Amino acid sequence: MSSRIRQRRPSAAMVVAIVALVSSFAGPAIAGPVVELAKKATFNGSKIKNRSISGGKLKNNTITGTQVNEGKLGKVPKAASADSAGSATTAGNADKLDGVDSTGFLKQGDSAPPLAYAKVNDDGSLDTANSKNVIDSTLGTNPGRYCFKLGFTPKSIIASAERFVGSPNGVIAQPAVTASITAVCPAGFQDAGVLMFDNAGTLINNRFFIIFN
Repeated sequence: MSSRIRQRRPSAAMVVAIVALVSSFAGPAIAGPVVELAKKATFNGSKIKNRSISGGKLKNNTITGTQVNEGKLGKVPKAASADSAGSATTAGNADKLDGVDSTGFLKQGDSAPPLAYAKVNDDGSLDTANSKNVIDSTLGTNPGRYCFKLGFTPKSIIASAERFVGSPNGVIAQPAVTASITAVCPAGFQDAGVLMFDNAGTLINNRFFIIFN
């Protein structure tokens, strides 16, 4: 029987060693081209093991949105809390300032709305359709003494009489001083008061508008 000699393929280490040996004998004439060829060698993605390159090996500021699939990114932790409208420290509170809704602030050029206002009939009853934040009104000591139940103490009062038909004189209104209110207004209606006069200085009953701040 004839025996066959099985040939074995040299290992990669052996090939490298042979190339190095040949280069050492051949001198720069061959070694130079070999080095240049090695410099031009490139690797493609198939040659890189998955998850084998750490962030420290990447050059800073080289990854852009082109390389990143934004759809695969998770939500930033703080962005998740921004979705909560109940949190006073997140974007859910962006339409408020210190908990006050944005509608409660004035836009540039707007004037501040009054704290309360009312239209009062000549008999002292409140015209509720044209009043806001005024609980009630009544006629105190008759005539021309009007009293208010507000639930707060106003810092300023502006009253303006509604001209009544057939009056030969104009009508003015002025806020009552505290002593006058106590003297002429019933209990529960002493938050504010108005005295109504005609041009001759006589107290009269007449419709009027009033603003409280």
